[in-house]
Amino acid sequence: MGNHLLSAKATLPVYDRNNLAPRIVHLGFGAFHRAHQGVYADILATEHFSDWGYYEVNLIGGEQQIADLQQQDNLIPLRKCRLMRGRLASLASLKKPCTYK
Repeated sequence: MGNHLLSAKATLPVYDRNNLAPRIVHLGFGAFHRAHQGVYADILATEHFSDWGYYEVNLIGGEQQIADLQQQDNLIPLRKCRLMRGRLASLASLKKPCTYK
C-alpha cells in the first residue's frame, strides 16, 4: 500500500461511516481486495445504504500499513479508472484494521 496520505483531491464517501458495522472479516491488505471487494462494499453503502464494513486482519506484519491507514482515518486512496475517468476516490468500507501475532 505504501505510505500515501490521502490526497486533498480525493472524493470522500457520501454515507455516514459511523453507521458501518464490521460484519466482514478479511485476511490481509491485498490490492485485489481493496480494488474489488472493498469497492463493492463501498458501492453498496453509497447506493443501497448497506451497513456492512470490513474488519481487516494482517496475519504477517503490516504494522506500518495500519499506522498509515490510521493517519488517513482508515480511508484507502483508490484511483478509479473506467467509471470515474481516473479520478481519485477514497474507499471507506474499512471499519477497523489490525494485525494478529
